Amino acid sequence: MKGCRPPTTVFPRQIVELVKLASMAPSKYNTQPWSFRMEGDRIRISPDLSRGLPAADPHNRALYISLGCALENLLVGAECYGLRAEIDYHLEPDEPHSVDIRLARTLTCQGDPELLRAIADRQTTRGKYRGDRIAAPDLRKLVEASRQPGVHFGLLTDPHEVRPIVEAVRESNRRLLADPAFVDEMLSWIRFTARETESKSDGLNHRVLGLPPLPSWLAGPTTRKFLLRRKLRRREELIPGSAALMLFAVDKNDPLHWIRAGRSFERVALTAAGLNIRLSHLMPACDVVQSRIRLSSFLGLNSEAPVLLLRIGYAEPTPASLRRPVEDLLLLPGGNEACSRSRQGKPKSWRPSGSSVHGVHGDNIRGIRQAIEREGLRRAQASCP
Repeated sequence: MKGCRPPTTVFPRQIVELVKLASMAPSKYNTQPWSFRMEGDRIRISPDLSRGLPAADPHNRALYISLGCALENLLVGAECYGLRAEIDYHLEPDEPHSVDIRLARTLTCQGDPELLRAIADRQTTRGKYRGDRIAAPDLRKLVEASRQPGVHFGLLTDPHEVRPIVEAVRESNRRLLADPAFVDEMLSWIRFTARETESKSDGLNHRVLGLPPLPSWLAGPTTRKFLLRRKLRRREELIPGSAALMLFAVDKNDPLHWIRAGRSFERVALTAAGLNIRLSHLMPACDVVQSRIRLSSFLGLNSEAPVLLLRIGYAEPTPASLRRPVEDLLLLPGGNEACSRSRQGKPKSWRPSGSSVHGVHGDNIRGIRQAIEREGLRRAQASCP
């Protein structure tokens, strides 16, 4: 057996599972602005600009942050599935952007199973938090999880530090809600009925925003806009009851640093989910130029640019948002038969849950994976002299 190496083949079924994990990543309004392509031993992640948000995200910053979140989920899964990953960023200014992940089998789990389980548990909880303090050791775990080149992470726990943030959020809310294009765009991604939620497989369910079901025959656009504006005006009132605020800033405002910010945020979000800590974005404070300048001045940022601001704390979970099926996201060589076979008899859209995560639990997929690995080892042993 000396000198015998295990096979490095990555099976299409593993690619499907990794893409499924990546698709559980968060995105602004749950637009899911990504596509995946399998090319040999690589997965290529590309931005889906057709799902961009011209009014809320004119520079595609939130879109690239979402790509970073999807990339981090994929890497967490790869580590736990016994795969080594090498990342190659293709972000030249005049070329189509993508991130290539080259995978090779190691047959050893190098990852953290708790992070893998947290992928399905992570969610954005927009409601009221209980106000309980977060223990210092748990805060340190969040800080450790945030480390990425060119990304800076900070926690604000002092109420005196939080008060100016509330003012920045209030000002940004006022400006955005006065913009008809912003309100119309956000409304287009809210699903006001169960039928609309199931048929679209994306966007925000009305329940996660605390809005009532509003079928078109009951309420027209004017009523929906009124209720949305009233709900969004109240979100700064929820900040003082949070345990802390989290800020992510980058050294440079470009796609590479936005992707790295997404990776940092997702690793923090998964760590928080494992600690039963909920989070909610306060994005407007980073989206409006005047509020961003005010925020940078208060926090003493120099060249660093704030890109994400969130409140965190303890609260009851809310319903998870739906995800598009994998066959709509992943292009495999020779067609998507592997995706289709993996979804026979299942509904078109799906909702992240504990059963969505495979590979390290005592479930059927684990048995399939172990059988594949045993078969691979037998082939490797047979090929050794």
